[in-house]
Amino acid sequence: MATISSPIYEKVIEEGALFIGKANLDQLATGLTGCRSPYGLPHSVFHKDYISGGSSSGSCVSVGANLVSFSIATDTAGSGRVPSGFNGVVGYKPTRGLISTFGLVPACLSLDCIAIIAKTVSDARLIWQICEDYDERDRYAKWPMSFERHVNSIGPESKSFKFGIPTPEALSTCSPTHRKMFHEAIKQLQSIGGVLTPIDWSPFEKSGRLLYDGTFVSERLASLRDDWFDKNREHLHPVIAELFDQVVARQSTAVQVFRDLQAKALYVRQAEKVFEYSEKGVDVVIVPTAPTHWKIEQVLADPIKKNSALGEFSHFGNVLDLCAVAVPAGEYKVSELSGKEEDSGVLPFSITFLGGSRLDAEMLEIARRFEESMADELKA
Repeated sequence: MATISSPIYEKVIEEGALFIGKANLDQLATGLTGCRSPYGLPHSVFHKDYISGGSSSGSCVSVGANLVSFSIATDTAGSGRVPSGFNGVVGYKPTRGLISTFGLVPACLSLDCIAIIAKTVSDARLIWQICEDYDERDRYAKWPMSFERHVNSIGPESKSFKFGIPTPEALSTCSPTHRKMFHEAIKQLQSIGGVLTPIDWSPFEKSGRLLYDGTFVSERLASLRDDWFDKNREHLHPVIAELFDQVVARQSTAVQVFRDLQAKALYVRQAEKVFEYSEKGVDVVIVPTAPTHWKIEQVLADPIKKNSALGEFSHFGNVLDLCAVAVPAGEYKVSELSGKEEDSGVLPFSITFLGGSRLDAEMLEIARRFEESMADELKA
């Protein structure tokens, strides 16, 4: 039982925020679907048959349903971004260590981030400015920098920026509808000054696989007491219990862990070159927030594989210590995704902006410009 409030809660309350309540989420923050909670299955605010995304399902549904103006979530592998995309809201994962995670029940302690869910990029940025602070109680906190990072280094007069995207092979994992929507978003970015620039996609792809195909998944158990899983297994959601069983069965060795840590260090260095200030470097990398949008019944029929597929463009963000923000990028007809003309309604599409470590301000400014341009398109 918690004995003190988390710093992020205290900061927003001090600034006048009103606490409405706690939200539902995938148990132990383990999942990207929103279908792993013992307290009921939320659905997308756009359509009752489609998943809300997770693990921070309730945090994103509450903002998408206009119950609150913002919410606090978590993000370990995309848990704040994917459900934001499925509910038509903004989901911002700051660079790890800029907002204290002290008081947060850990999922993977070395990767966990606080996420901010809001209606607009500007609102998310405001909450970040309120909550950012060095907290020595957070073992992964980053030291303050000697200059004000909330000032955009790209400058208010500079309308041009460079962006990279995944390879065609990586994008082939998307549904045809999400591929089409993503290409439309690329055109919109180019219309506001974005210059599409080739990048090395390999560190993103390889680090994403490292998260669950490697030994890092063992940290989900390392954050708990040695006997916790055995004593509490009967209280776990069946899918989560199965996942933990798989982790135990791997019997990962220290040698394997160190090899994965060394691989991670290599991928981080390679990703840094993608975002470096050079002729070849880019300001942001743009990806679909999720490759597709599943129905609840589809996920329940194949919970592990469907969940894994949703992290194609989000898993690497935490491993590489990037900042990221998911931003709404239009809507499409449900019938277009399902292939059934009788299916009514619409679903939201979202893209995610990714920036280098501590380059949050620059990334958020480019995302805000895109958001503003999308709003202008709707008014036209």
